[in-house]
Amino acid sequence: MGRVSSLIRPRVSPLITPLISTVGSPAPSDAAITVNDLPRDAMVMDARIGRVGGGQARVALSGTATIGEVVQAYDRGAGVWRDVATADGSGDWSGVLHSTNDDGDFQVAKTRLKAATSTIADTSNTFAPGTVFMPFGQSELNYMTSAFGGDNVPGTITVADVSALQTIMIDNDEIASPSVVHSFITSETSLTKTIAVMSNTLAAYAPGRKFLYVDGHHEGTGRVQLQDDSKNDVITGRRWSVLQHVIDWVRDNGSDIGQIVEMWYVSDLSKQPFIEAWAPFYFGQTPAGDTHPMGAPYTGGTMVDAQIDHCLFDMDATPSQRGRGAFARADTRLVQMPPLPNIPRIDNLETSVTLVGGDAADEQVKVKSLRQGYVDFHADSRTIEVAGDLMPFPMISKGYWDGSKWTNGTHPSHTIPEGSHLLAKHFARAVMIASGDVTFTPPVFTVSDTDADGLYVDLELAGTGTLKTLRSIDGGVTPVGETYYTDIAGFEIIQGSTTKIDGFAATVQDAANRIVRITPDTAFSNSDIIRFGYGGGAGWYKRDSDGPAQWFKEWPLVDTGSVGQPYLFAEPWPASPEFVLSGIAGAPVADTFATADAGPWFTDVVNIASGTSAMTMFAKIKHGYTPGSGDFLIDAASTTWRVETLSTGKIRVSVEDSTGTKMLQAAVTPSAVIPSSGDFEIGLAVDLVGQWCKIFIDGVEVHEFTLLAGTGVFTTIRKVSLLAGAAGGGSQIKAEFEYVKFWYSTTVDGSEPAGAPDFEVSDAATANAHAWKLGADAT
Repeated sequence: MGRVSSLIRPRVSPLITPLISTVGSPAPSDAAITVNDLPRDAMVMDARIGRVGGGQARVALSGTATIGEVVQAYDRGAGVWRDVATADGSGDWSGVLHSTNDDGDFQVAKTRLKAATSTIADTSNTFAPGTVFMPFGQSELNYMTSAFGGDNVPGTITVADVSALQTIMIDNDEIASPSVVHSFITSETSLTKTIAVMSNTLAAYAPGRKFLYVDGHHEGTGRVQLQDDSKNDVITGRRWSVLQHVIDWVRDNGSDIGQIVEMWYVSDLSKQPFIEAWAPFYFGQTPAGDTHPMGAPYTGGTMVDAQIDHCLFDMDATPSQRGRGAFARADTRLVQMPPLPNIPRIDNLETSVTLVGGDAADEQVKVKSLRQGYVDFHADSRTIEVAGDLMPFPMISKGYWDGSKWTNGTHPSHTIPEGSHLLAKHFARAVMIASGDVTFTPPVFTVSDTDADGLYVDLELAGTGTLKTLRSIDGGVTPVGETYYTDIAGFEIIQGSTTKIDGFAATVQDAANRIVRITPDTAFSNSDIIRFGYGGGAGWYKRDSDGPAQWFKEWPLVDTGSVGQPYLFAEPWPASPEFVLSGIAGAPVADTFATADAGPWFTDVVNIASGTSAMTMFAKIKHGYTPGSGDFLIDAASTTWRVETLSTGKIRVSVEDSTGTKMLQAAVTPSAVIPSSGDFEIGLAVDLVGQWCKIFIDGVEVHEFTLLAGTGVFTTIRKVSLLAGAAGGGSQIKAEFEYVKFWYSTTVDGSEPAGAPDFEVSDAATANAHAWKLGADAT
């Protein structure tokens, strides 16, 4: 037998009895065989574990043998000798051993002649079937592999299995010709403490298995630099050539990349919808499935001025072929971790509460949209083919206390175990899920009980295990200082049209059955809403309070009892949906009616009366309304008075007097006024004599437009239409209404004018029977 690796020594598993296949015709007495050595000692050969037809490493072998003799190689994992080649007329042979993974030690490649089983030849270098994965992203990964990010957590990490993990790192990705650095993770100093934590987590999941970490990160960059060579500095940029360099190193040493483990969420934030922006980079195709030529520009979705020079997978190629891509989808799986929790970054966040739901902080809005974008991306059949399901939500601590404030809310904390160390555990689990070793029930919330009087609502977290928090595991107590600090973080409630981060308690009601109880200060009513993890900050609202208080430790989790493995943190919205409450006694549900594309809308049967100078409209809109781009609340044709909602939540208004002169032309509110959730009443009032037009939400004035002077009266040749233009169609507002009221008069303070409304409907029956009704019936 040839040389054995000094790191570990090969063995034949005692649980396997080698099976000797039937030999062929006797070989000549001078029969001989040689085998060329493997390219590298102790190489991890990716075994495509968890894939259909996987579980075996493809080990390329070659050598010389007596002409015409069949060469066999030993598959230790299956305990069999496999025919791999026949020596040609020159005495040369080459073939591939499909070596079954057995989570065992490194082994030499053993070959023999089938007809002369004592004629053997072994390689000197060793290999092991296992998992080769490439963490793929930007600076978050640098916090695992760099000394700054990976070595600052106090304490010592002892590597449990010194043969479990190897790493392939680029020594400097900002020089012209970077080199590959290969390491065995035998201690916390082999690379970083954080990578030692990753090694121990992998070993806890799959004892004995061998793993190879292949560097695929470059801090401060995005996918744009990889897909478009023109977007890079030729030396310091995020170059495709550097990525290809590490891939080639793995392939030149006899293996391949089995998994791309992607966490690149910061650069995603401005590129939504996700699939619209990135389909060519992932698939070599447009979102619609058409071939996108390499080297051609692409401007789909929010992608601007990009050229697609490279793609990860070529969906035009057969699954076993790379085609124009870097990877064959039969060999390499995309493991896309969902977005990390985000600490919002807005001015004066340290002293002001963000608008809940992420609507005030642009970063929160983007992270919320990104979560939905990832879900939509994974619903695409091409993503299903290369990736499958999303990984569990990775709750980690981001930021750290530095002097007078909490800083660096983008990266994992490098000073506490719940930061970069926990991120490494999540990466390890993602690898194991992709290889089929780990299955889990997504820990999402559902309503399990609603108190009949609205005094509480119980939510059950799915899964098998115990409901805990990192705080309860540490033996700590919930911090004090903010009104929203309760046992469990991440919840918001909506009562009426008011979204609240406090005014309720979220506590563990039954840990064994994973029940969280939401107890409001004011009893719930039907149509009130509970939501979990809706914004971007993992329940954070004040960075310099929530950071030092380590508020992330109140996020709920499922402890499955598995030693050495990370917990399953509760999945936020959209996995855990909004819960609209019902079944509360003594809280009557108002009658409502709903409009759709075909109506109904309502147009007065007579023209505007002579001398009319003012109008008022009130509409109570139920939860679930999504503003369209140009939905009419009110319209008297030719913009006599037109009020439209826009998809941004803003409102556009036009007003004319009796001569058709524009008193106000397509003026838009400076900010969104339509609430993003919950029931709300919108009030609209216009007064040509007073020269104003006002908008009220729930009785509170949110904006006033000033009108030009004119005749002071409206035209008499138009009719007023509500909820659409006179012709309906594309201007139709589609929502559920509790009531709609209208007067040919107004008040200055947003109250209802005196006297009965000139129009009023409050349910489907009154809406469908009303003389003004046009279009389809209300439901």
